[in-house]
Amino acid sequence: MEVIILAGGLGTRLKGYTNGLPKPMISVAGRPFLEIILDRLLDTGFKEICLAVSYKAEIIKNYFGNNYKGISLNYSIEETPLGTGGAIQQAINHLSGNDIFVLNGDTLVDINYHEMMKFHKKNNAELSIATYRMSNYDRYGTVTSDEQHRISAFIEKQATKEGAINAGTYLIKRSIFDSFSFPEMFSFEADLMEKEVNNLLEYAFLTEGYFIDIGVPEDLQKANRELA
Repeated sequence: MEVIILAGGLGTRLKGYTNGLPKPMISVAGRPFLEIILDRLLDTGFKEICLAVSYKAEIIKNYFGNNYKGISLNYSIEETPLGTGGAIQQAINHLSGNDIFVLNGDTLVDINYHEMMKFHKKNNAELSIATYRMSNYDRYGTVTSDEQHRISAFIEKQATKEGAINAGTYLIKRSIFDSFSFPEMFSFEADLMEKEVNNLLEYAFLTEGYFIDIGVPEDLQKANRELA
C-alpha cells in the first residue's frame, strides 16, 4: 500500500506556535507531528510514502531523509502553490499503485487501512473518504451518505448537533483526475470531491478510531495533552 501525505501547510491559523516551521513539523508531545503520523503508518505496514511538500520543504527533507525506520520516503516538491488538488495530482507521479491513500499532514486519525482498502475495492469506488462521527461541532462540514455508504452531499460548516465529518484521509484511484480538466492550482476538496460528487463513485468509510486535527490552537493544545 502507498500513501501521499500533504505536508506543505503554512499553519496560518497557528501563528505563534509554528516557530517558522511547516505546520506538520510543529512539536506535539515533544516531537514533530509528522513523526507521530509516520509512526502510526509504520505500525500499519506502509512501505512507500510520498511527502507532498512546499513551504520550507528542506526542513522536512533534512529531518526525515529518504528512509524512516524502513519506510521509503520520496518528495513531491511544489515550486509554486498547487493547492491540495494540484499537490495530489503531482505526487501521484512519484508512486506506482492504482489505489493510493492520501492523508492530511495536520490530522491524525486511527484507521484500519486494510479494511478501508477492502471497502474501497468492494464498492469499486473512485474515492473513499474516511468519516468520523462527531457531536456539537461547527468547525467542520458534514458528509451525508445513503444506506450503501455512497456519498450524496457535502454540507458546509455550520452548527451541527451530530453528524459525520470528513476525517482528512482518502483512498483514491489513480485515474480519478482523468475525466476532468483542472488548472495547475486547485482544491481537491472543493473542485473535485464536492463539486463532482454526482459524477464520481464516492463512498464514506466510517472510522471510530482516535481523531485530532491540529489546525487551530485549541486542538493543538488538546493534541499535546492527549498524545503525551
